Amino acid sequence: MTKDEYCSFCRQPLGETGPIVEGAGTGGVRVFICRQCAELAIVLLDEEVRRRGEMPTKPSKAEVDMIHVCKVAIEHYEALSRQRQLTEVELERKRRVEADLERLKSEGPRGGTDRP
Repeated sequence: MTKDEYCSFCRQPLGETGPIVEGAGTGGVRVFICRQCAELAIVLLDEEVRRRGEMPTKPSKAEVDMIHVCKVAIEHYEALSRQRQLTEVELERKRRVEADLERLKSEGPRGGTDRP
């Protein structure tokens, strides 16, 4: 996924929504859904089932597998996001240490013959 991708439902870009999962679009169109919209859709579907008085049926194995895959995908993208943030912190720390080393090298040795 690229930074210019966005949730197909709320239209928020990837950087604002957190993890986005790509779904099967039709006609070559790519479809994405963010966690917030996925959770909202589940709530809305549950409310509609209750409103109609329908008894929910036991989910099929395919539905259970799909839910599991979605959960794993979201957890994976969250882990990648956390790892990317850690990597950025580590890179910044490394840049600072390298800058300090360069500064120390340019200042030369300390405590030489200048001491009283």
